[in-house]
Amino acid sequence: SLTGTFNGSNGRFTNKDLQVLASIADIAGDGWVDLGQNLIDYNLLVAMAGYNIPVKVTGNLNSPKSGIDTEKFLKANADQLLKDAQDPEKAKELLQGVLGGSKSGDGAGSTTGSGGGKSLQEKGKDLINDLF
Repeated sequence: SLTGTFNGSNGRFTNKDLQVLASIADIAGDGWVDLGQNLIDYNLLVAMAGYNIPVKVTGNLNSPKSGIDTEKFLKANADQLLKDAQDPEKAKELLQGVLGGSKSGDGAGSTTGSGGGKSLQEKGKDLINDLF
């Protein structure tokens, strides 16, 4: 489900309470979309796989750019990261999923988790792209 309150004026819509509840992740966000200038600037917090992942979406609406705010991610998830780091396989899988990589040695691309071999990063990007 998708909910949120938008206030608009002169083609610019601002939102401070975006909520998306999906099977793969829950997303909270705030930001704005300017239809006149065809621009977006959104801050999202994606709750996925036990982690809170801060994502920034900016740029042209036809080709927005998105990226993980690494510093905020590490601060928000330090305890869980330390816990997972004690299990080498889980730590390796997490890093591959967040940073987007492949399992070493097979050269076949990213294979983290379920979902057709897509990494956590790819699944998150797909979800965000579907929103915008």
